[in-house]
Amino acid sequence: MPSTKVIQRSFAGGEISPQMFGRIDDSKYATGLETCLNFLCLPQGPIQNRPGLAYVAEVKDSAKPVRLIPFTFNYDQTMVVELGDKYARFHTNGATLMNSEGTAPYEIETPWAAEDLFDIHYVQSADIMTLVHPNYPPTELRRYSAYDWRTATVNFGWKLEKPTNVKAERATAAADDKNADKYRFRYMVSCLNEDKTIESEAVEATYKNSDTAITDGVVANLYQYGTTVRVSCDEVPGASFYRFYKCQGGLFGYIGDSDTPSIIDDDIDPDMSITPRRYADVFQSAKGINSVEVLTGGTGYEWFNGAATLPDPPYSVTSVGVDERVFSQPIQLSAISGRTWSQSSSGYPAYPEAPAITATITDAAGNGSGATVECEVEVGHGQSQVKVTTGKWDNYHYEYRSTSTSTLKSIRITNPGRNYVHPQITINWWTLTSSKVSGNDHKWYAHRFDLDTFTGGTELMVTDATGTGAVLRPVIQDGVIKSVIVVQGGSNYTNPTITAISSTGSGATFKANVGLTGNYPSAVGYYEQRRVFAGLSQNPQRVIMSCSGTEDDFTYSLPVRDSDRIDATVSVTQFDGILHVVPLAQLLLLTTGSEVRVSPVNSDSLTPSSFSARPQSFIGCSNVQPVLVNNNIIYCAARGGHVREFAYQYNAGGYVSGDLCLRSAHLFDFREIVDMAYAKAPFPVVWFVSSSGELLGLTYVPEQSVGSWHRHQTAGDFESCACVSEGDEDRLYVVVRRTINGQSVRFIERMASRQFEADQDAFFVDCGGTYRGDSTSTITGLDWLNGEEVSILADGAVLPHQKVVDGKIKLDAPASIVHVGLPYVSDCKTLPVVLQEASFGMGMQKNVSKVTVRVHQSSGIFIGPSFEKSDLVEYKQRTTEQPGTPASTVTGEISVAVYPTWSDGGSICVRQEDPLPLSLLSLSMELSV
Repeated sequence: MPSTKVIQRSFAGGEISPQMFGRIDDSKYATGLETCLNFLCLPQGPIQNRPGLAYVAEVKDSAKPVRLIPFTFNYDQTMVVELGDKYARFHTNGATLMNSEGTAPYEIETPWAAEDLFDIHYVQSADIMTLVHPNYPPTELRRYSAYDWRTATVNFGWKLEKPTNVKAERATAAADDKNADKYRFRYMVSCLNEDKTIESEAVEATYKNSDTAITDGVVANLYQYGTTVRVSCDEVPGASFYRFYKCQGGLFGYIGDSDTPSIIDDDIDPDMSITPRRYADVFQSAKGINSVEVLTGGTGYEWFNGAATLPDPPYSVTSVGVDERVFSQPIQLSAISGRTWSQSSSGYPAYPEAPAITATITDAAGNGSGATVECEVEVGHGQSQVKVTTGKWDNYHYEYRSTSTSTLKSIRITNPGRNYVHPQITINWWTLTSSKVSGNDHKWYAHRFDLDTFTGGTELMVTDATGTGAVLRPVIQDGVIKSVIVVQGGSNYTNPTITAISSTGSGATFKANVGLTGNYPSAVGYYEQRRVFAGLSQNPQRVIMSCSGTEDDFTYSLPVRDSDRIDATVSVTQFDGILHVVPLAQLLLLTTGSEVRVSPVNSDSLTPSSFSARPQSFIGCSNVQPVLVNNNIIYCAARGGHVREFAYQYNAGGYVSGDLCLRSAHLFDFREIVDMAYAKAPFPVVWFVSSSGELLGLTYVPEQSVGSWHRHQTAGDFESCACVSEGDEDRLYVVVRRTINGQSVRFIERMASRQFEADQDAFFVDCGGTYRGDSTSTITGLDWLNGEEVSILADGAVLPHQKVVDGKIKLDAPASIVHVGLPYVSDCKTLPVVLQEASFGMGMQKNVSKVTVRVHQSSGIFIGPSFEKSDLVEYKQRTTEQPGTPASTVTGEISVAVYPTWSDGGSICVRQEDPLPLSLLSLSMELSV
């Protein structure tokens, strides 16, 4: 049989989807991998096993989700903010900020509930971070010092007190003036701060004539020489200047500033281009429903009527949340019977390693979030019911006795979430099987149905002659409506009537209270020295920008000046609510249905009169906050779970959106991205938390056409991530939900640095900790790992796994640097071999006999035709090291004779399961065909 050699010079293609295995013509195929698990792809082409995750702290309440947000005060001072259920804690350099006594984590109160955390969008300027959510007033997180943090609702109103005792009276009069009493003049006065960037509300003067108060102006003939009017007010605390206006043609125009609270008008012509500032609260709606009283709760009301039959899809409900419903009618998922398996060496079907059923809720309109679902599935072959929770795979083993259909017995909404318009439930099923004969194989199935209109249930309908926009949700207990939640208050209501619509309940009556209601933004950003708010809850297409050079001045004047606030509503095809504001050379608005560029018309800068919006593409984005990489935007698509880039292209004359996941679609299909972060150094990686619980990494250097996907797993589920600069690197912090000693906990963990000088400093354990000190054989203080089997690296030597008991472990020999944590495995597998012959190797069995890899500072290398333990061969690298000392890492070429295995792919697997470094630069194989 002829033999040949093949080489893979680079791994910069990252993990490639199985659908791409036939695309040997694709440029990324030659550098791609079938599996890139817990390996980092470097921009230069190598891969290296990811560093471990160091334990930082347990969250305040492990029963509730938390979100991590980065806060950067300056280059040297950064924090990761732990946002939880109405609280915030702070972490930096792998430690938690403690209170002044050092007895507990430093904590401040915040307004956001746990279910709203992942709908918060934020932007930072200096030591102030602005956070917005459509159900909360815009809020600032302010850093006054390293140990003094506060939250405050943004004040968009007047910043200076308005003048008092404003009056205008004739100061002097011309002699022998026959027209002295035929003219009247009106005045207004405001005050300003020292640099005149803040102006107060203007107050019109009261007037006197011959000691008689009048309302329509001071009597004076300023057209006659010698007549003057004195305008004055009391001094205003904090004011440095006073501004005076005079009425002309119905508007007040500017006549001068003074550092004293008075001015003499001797017929000054008003400048009508400068008029008094006006203010209207853009984040409040008049005549909205702000509360509802339940006068009579009625009887017989239900979330769902419990009908014995589930109607055929599509279903529908108009609701801002997904109501708690139980579907009692079994649904047969016929696709489940199409599972595949491979023959074992004994001829019997192999056991599936990880069959999984998951249920997720998404919103076809791209608005809703936070809902969770729980389902029960009766598996075929006589299996008992299996309870499956969103994001959690319940792994189980069984033999295939016959092909039959598994049954989805029930679905229960465990968290209704918020802001749903068109909710959908997707049931995903996939199987993964393995054997020595055919290796791993898997198939995916999905069944999606909408939650559009069910018979039964209870909805609240609001009727009114003028009002619109109110959304109400009933709270029902034992068939009685106990209270009503005002999700959105709407506007312009005069006499609203609320009716409970139900096929089973009756008798409920309500009283609506009308007043000011919140109209809060979903998006925030900065552009051209203005703070930008967009996507208001009752005006989702509206954009509000502060006055130029200010953060919270939303005043304007008549006529409008270029520096005034900008208030515009964007209307383009397929335009939905604005979710994100992204400032580049031009302002970009990302919505649920399109991507829009805002630019000035016939002007160099954006002004109220030059505002223009032009659509660039019609993809739409999800609620996950995008990141900027150089001048590219990385964002998540509204549907499909894919990640896209948005960048300016000169040839297109605008911004173009591209899919970054086409070659790695298996990492995203039937899943959603729930959080993302960007690390710039030591090399650029965009991190994504998937709804599957995996952490996905994208090594991204667009100018070099580098875009490599790698995935990361741990003994738990990733839930949130954030990156901040610490030293010369950007460090990744994650929230991981783990099961420790039988208890579900949420830990904050920090990815270790891979820059280490000595082998004993290598940190390759998860949820781990490090002991440094005098040599000892007892390591204590591991309470967070109680009951878990841990991996140990002591002075650079790998020790056998141990179970943590009472927060401690016992070493076989004393050591001074010890890393202890949960073990994880780093796996990579090459793509099917391509041979230089007519069929490129298809239809030919291949047997790899020898593998040569070029490595850099590596140890603990296992290579084989599969990841089965019996198929892996360890490279024995110990040479001249003294007994009792760890083997030195290897740099250069190493060769391993692997177990002969005939297959149609000829792929090779490389594994690192010890807490040691491994960097692969290139790989070659000798094989027979």
